Amino acid sequence: MYNRRLMACYEDGGLLVDGILLRLAEDCFWYGQADGDFYSWARSHAVGLDVQITDPKIFISQVQGSNAMKVLAAASDHGMPDPFGYFAMTRVKFGGRS
Repeated sequence: MYNRRLMACYEDGGLLVDGILLRLAEDCFWYGQADGDFYSWARSHAVGLDVQITDPKIFISQVQGSNAMKVLAAASDHGMPDPFGYFAMTRVKFGGRS
């Protein structure tokens, strides 16, 4: 798995939305952003390509600041992996759910 920062731009170069592109499997990617309409942008740019664009109806929660890792570790059922850093990706359980 890997992640990359990805920006969606208007035709004139203006920024529509930026977020993180996560590769969950060889042929499965997930794009997450805090706010914006990437779904419509991706669908309009996928015309003629062999791809399927879906909206999983999942929303991003951001934990930021100098104590972010401590907050996540305290909230998760089994703590956070070490090392775990900026834009990292892992699966953890919160309240018994992953």
